[in-house]
Formats: sequence, C-alpha cells, structure tokens
Amino acid sequence: MRAAFEKTVIAKTRSGEPHDGDHALFLAATLAALVAGLAGSAFGLVGAAVWLHVLTPLQTALIIAFGLVVQGISVWKLRRGLQWGRLWPFLVGSAIGVPAGVAILEWASPANLRAGSACC
Repeated sequence: MRAAFEKTVIAKTRSGEPHDGDHALFLAATLAALVAGLAGSAFGLVGAAVWLHVLTPLQTALIIAFGLVVQGISVWKLRRGLQWGRLWPFLVGSAIGVPAGVAILEWASPANLRAGSACC
C-alpha cells in the first residue's frame, strides 16, 4: 500500500500536478507561522492539526522538530538581550506546568484531545 502511495506521489510530482493535500499543507503552514509569529510558540500544535490528515506522523514530527530548532536558534542569537529577572515567573510556571501537562496527557482520552486541538 505504501509503495503504491509513494509511486503516485512521485508520478504527480514529476508531472507537475498538485497533490491533493498541497493546499491544506500550505494553509496549515501559513496559519502555524502566523500564530508562531504572534505568540512565539504553538507552531507545531496549529500545523499538526491539519498536517496529520495529509502527512504521516513521522513527517509531521520532523516538521515540528525543525520549527523548534529554528526557534531555539533565534533564542540563542538573542540571548544577550534577555532580561533573566523578567523570565523567572515563566520558568517557574513551565517547571510546574510541563509535568502537569504530561500527566494530563497520560490521563485524558485521545478523542477529547483531538477535539480540543481541532484534529478530527
């Protein structure tokens, strides 16, 4: 099944025809970039809501990882301009919120998580 899918994708790419999900991928990437630019995060959450319908989970994870690397490089380049005293409340909140979020993910039903993130 996967081999047939890959042959179809390669054939469509060579013929110049757009893929069925190209428009959805473009819109998801645009919306995710807009949200990431405004909020500074959430690129993966917004993009994955649509990408998981078109791409495999591995491809989606790689795109999200690339977004995290790009944001990490940006923070590293701007590190001298950071005012660490103003960041402590966010770091403390993250230290409490991330383990709590992981615990909720283990406990919550996948159907409710999909509905909450608009990933049907």
